[in-house]
Amino acid sequence: MALTSVSIPESVLERLSIEVKRLGLVLEEYLVDLALSDLDSQERSRELAKAARHALMAAKERISSEDIREAAKWLWVAASLSIRAFSEWKEGRRLHTHGDLWNYAGRLVVELGEWAHESWTMAEAMHVCYYTSLCPSGNLGEVARRVARLVEEIGRMVGG
Repeated sequence: MALTSVSIPESVLERLSIEVKRLGLVLEEYLVDLALSDLDSQERSRELAKAARHALMAAKERISSEDIREAAKWLWVAASLSIRAFSEWKEGRRLHTHGDLWNYAGRLVVELGEWAHESWTMAEAMHVCYYTSLCPSGNLGEVARRVARLVEEIGRMVGG
């Protein structure tokens, strides 16, 4: 999957930015949610898992080009979309906000094991990195490895 640019009026982007900030998401994550909103839970979980794989590929490309801040964003998006996919698949529950993700992430320990929650926590650090631009490059490879496991395992479970 290739990344595609979209051109929209600045006033529309400002409105989207306000909504994304309110929800604690990033724009790409919000747009995926919006595009998949009319699907049933099972189909939506599969599509979210596919989008998570795409985000992971984007993160790896950014790591290769040493674009640390963008790599951090895409690692966060990959983990977030995977958790959303799992929630949809397991319970038919949509997670709409960053708070919803945090509240649900604790269930990963029960469902998948401690490794999954640790992967989420590392991805969450990438979310902070993206918004603060305080990004240590030394552990990106480890974060990518852990997020990749989360994306792959959840993808297999939901069939995405």
